Amino acid sequence: MKKVLFEISGEERNRILEMHQTATNKQYLNEGMNTGDELELLEIVSIIDKITDRIDIDYSLLAGEEREMFKKLGAIESIITTSLLPKYDLFNINSNSWKSMVSKLSNPSVNIESMKGVSEFINEVRTLIKKEFPMDSLDDLREKLNQFNESLNKLINN
Repeated sequence: MKKVLFEISGEERNRILEMHQTATNKQYLNEGMNTGDELELLEIVSIIDKITDRIDIDYSLLAGEEREMFKKLGAIESIITTSLLPKYDLFNINSNSWKSMVSKLSNPSVNIESMKGVSEFINEVRTLIKKEFPMDSLDDLREKLNQFNESLNKLINN
């Protein structure tokens, strides 16, 4: 049997290595979490909460991608508040305590890992968000959500 060898140039090797590194960097569903990722994830949850709590939006005016994005964010918010929060018994289920807890957890001086159930809660939120936005890094997703919120502002102002 003849053994086939493939030779690649240094340029091709570097291109493949760069693709691998980019793919690795974009994946944020990891076994180990660092506090920076946790805080960034909580910031994203805060932005989702801000978007879905808007009472100035007429859902009937949303079309296409905007409507789908709003539905997706509403589904995420619903799962967090109706399934995850009661499961971990971390917060009272009302808007004010949820917002204050996210704010508290977002404080860099708070040690999230020492709080009972918070790491598990954050892992489940991470999995939920990764499922809905599989191709986005946390930075990309935060930017996308901020842009979406701005497009909603423009829609309201027109």
